[in-house]
Amino acid sequence: MLIGFLIRSEDDWAEWRRCVKHVQGKAIIHVADHEPNLEGSAGSEGRQSAIDEVETLSDDDTDTVLDG
Repeated sequence: MLIGFLIRSEDDWAEWRRCVKHVQGKAIIHVADHEPNLEGSAGSEGRQSAIDEVETLSDDDTDTVLDG
């Protein structure tokens, strides 16, 4: 699912962030104050090992997985 927000000015941005931050219940939208630094972090090493473990499935394998 993709959700978009039309923000036309810095005032709109500030208001949108304030509203997202102060919701009742469990928040489903999180806004970071800065972009994450992925280079050299433990997260990037973990991601590389996950890529190494990826296995491709043929169309025949997909039917077996869905039926099982």
